[in-house]
Amino acid sequence: MNCQICLKKAESRYHSRCLKQFFDQTGVDPLIPMTASEFYQNAPAHVAGFSISGAQVKMQMNVKDKQLVITASGGDYILKPSPQTFPQAAENEHLCLQIAKMLKFETPPVALLNFTDDSLVFAIKRFDRQRTNEHENEQTQQKIHQEDLMQAMGLAKLTSNSKYEYSYQQVLLDLITIANGLHLSAEFFKRLVFAYLIGNDDLHLKNISLLYTPKGIMLTPLYDYLNTALYGVNASVMALSMLPEHKETACFNQMGNGYYYQADFIELGLSVGLSEKFIHKSIHALTDKTDKILSLIQHSHLDPIRQQQFIDVLNNRKARLE
Repeated sequence: MNCQICLKKAESRYHSRCLKQFFDQTGVDPLIPMTASEFYQNAPAHVAGFSISGAQVKMQMNVKDKQLVITASGGDYILKPSPQTFPQAAENEHLCLQIAKMLKFETPPVALLNFTDDSLVFAIKRFDRQRTNEHENEQTQQKIHQEDLMQAMGLAKLTSNSKYEYSYQQVLLDLITIANGLHLSAEFFKRLVFAYLIGNDDLHLKNISLLYTPKGIMLTPLYDYLNTALYGVNASVMALSMLPEHKETACFNQMGNGYYYQADFIELGLSVGLSEKFIHKSIHALTDKTDKILSLIQHSHLDPIRQQQFIDVLNNRKARLE
């Protein structure tokens, strides 16, 4: 049995230390007090006005008196079960964010929790909310301003499909403008390579967000990262084209097989001012860790068939990045 938080061997579903870190307190009962069916029945009453992007049914959750409770607003956690059309999406997303954490990307605390019918649900701690102690034994929740790139670039009033009508070169250039420097662009470039490596082919504008903090503008921790290649729903291996107006990099066009290679990422990075040394280092920092990624996949809660499919995607894309 592997812990449903850290994926390391455990005597039960969770290590006590992992539960403490996830809930910021001890003694919390991690069971969600409803079945998956009841979750879907109740969801419409709780999702009105919900602002976090994504197509999955979600609900908010808090901890009260050591018990998990569903709440219409002000939740510290988000719950995302697996839709019938995307089996084991919860296990998939949990694995991908644990891989990201191992690779030193900034990630929110995540866990796999259980409904009373024993089915699994992905739980993520909100990074756009912060608890502060204003009075003794009393906490208040403060909202941290967040915008996805559709909003940040003034595209929010366009159609939903507009989140795909952009290019990664434009994203990188916009981040340079927003940050007045390369640091946000450099960080997103690494995230883009990571997304490609793990088969996250749905990294569109609403899955890229900024936090506005007292320390300045920064990319949010990773969210909505999962191996979408397992489901075969994307028409291409990446959500956006590399270059504007649906144009692609030279190697992609030359190979003609629908996959990107190291040369494509080098061309993209150089086109926005990233150094070739940084680009090579960023790519190899990920591909050199595939043994550790494989270990996490094999310790994940995906079933054996999907584990092997994930490994096949990983090996395929690693070969093209080397």
